[in-house]
Amino acid sequence: MGAYKSILLKREFEVSMPTDFLSKILASKNDSDFTVDVIDKYDFKVFSYSSIGTISGLNPFTSGIKIFVKFQSIETNKTLVTIRTKLRIEFYFIAFVLLLFIIADCSFKTFSIWTFLIFPIIIVWFWFVYRSQENELANTVEDYIIKQPRMGWPDLQ
Repeated sequence: MGAYKSILLKREFEVSMPTDFLSKILASKNDSDFTVDVIDKYDFKVFSYSSIGTISGLNPFTSGIKIFVKFQSIETNKTLVTIRTKLRIEFYFIAFVLLLFIIADCSFKTFSIWTFLIFPIIIVWFWFVYRSQENELANTVEDYIIKQPRMGWPDLQ
């Protein structure tokens, strides 16, 4: 359960490749594993093609499971790769609904213990589902970053 220790996912690892080369490799990714949006020269938003439990089809502000990848040069041929997530909009929505239920319970003086039990369970369940999908996407991206450049690296030296 070490990967599930915090609310947001954050991984850092080093790759023995130049930052510019890794940036070009990730930016050119275009196949069935995942899709990449370039935010900046060394910042990327990576989307999974499939996601379960997201409201991406209903909300224009969300787009399924996504992670953020950042490259930072350590040395000439060494790059620090950071993979992280942000808090999903669904958690804000669930918290808002919980707040509405609490206000309604207090207004009508019909206190129900289920209000305080069911919503934390829902939040933990969605967090677990999202985190497992984010971890799967992060593993795929990490494997791609570590293994893919090896093919073209000798040609660039």
